[in-house]
Amino acid sequence: MEWLGVGVLVAVAAGATVQIITGTGFALVCAPFLLLLLGHDVGVRAVLVLSLALNAYLLAITIRHVRWRDSLLLLLPAALVVVPTVFVVGAIRGPALTITAGAVMVIATLLVVRGRRLKMIDTPGGVVLVGAVSGVFTVVAAVSGPPVTLLAVQRKWSPDVTRGTMQAFFLPLNLFALLLLGPVDADLSKVWWAVGGCVLGLLAGSLGARRLPAPAVRWAMLTVAAAGGAWLTASGVWEVISTAARGSHSP
Repeated sequence: MEWLGVGVLVAVAAGATVQIITGTGFALVCAPFLLLLLGHDVGVRAVLVLSLALNAYLLAITIRHVRWRDSLLLLLPAALVVVPTVFVVGAIRGPALTITAGAVMVIATLLVVRGRRLKMIDTPGGVVLVGAVSGVFTVVAAVSGPPVTLLAVQRKWSPDVTRGTMQAFFLPLNLFALLLLGPVDADLSKVWWAVGGCVLGLLAGSLGARRLPAPAVRWAMLTVAAAGGAWLTASGVWEVISTAARGSHSP
């Protein structure tokens, strides 16, 4: 259906716009909708592929601000956790996976909204923990940003340092997760709508970065992300209820 492609385009364009303006938020905004519209397997891979393109672009323009030590401390535990998480997610199919992905989205959004100071994040062990949680989030829902956002806020990184260091972490992590997940045998026709949305979002974000206040964009991002995660969770629960109802009426 054509409306499905349009929905994918709008979701990706919104996410890409937010990512260019704030340095994060692409997956938070569009992942719930892509997972619901394209299915979990195609949706996660689409988000990761498009994220790679945005990560590379942002890293290229902020590379001199990157805190390489912090990005490496985040990446090592994240990469280690991704491997077992891929196998666990592969064993969970159907509505359970949809519910899990939606719940991860809601939790991730709440983590960013609360923004409370966590003393353990100030330690090297805290950075390792943040990286590990990001690795799990990447596989389950293609979202790795919220835990790292907490780290950036608590350490009072400047916008340029935040955007650059995040991309230096996101890019190899997303690539590693994508390689582990491998190709998928599914209808990819709607993915081209996602590519178009990514291009539109990149252009809009580049223009909006000079005109729109980042705090307003951030709160809009969080609102959409929370709604999308709740929608994804509710759809999984509804699928469970529908399946149970059909089973109770079968002879």
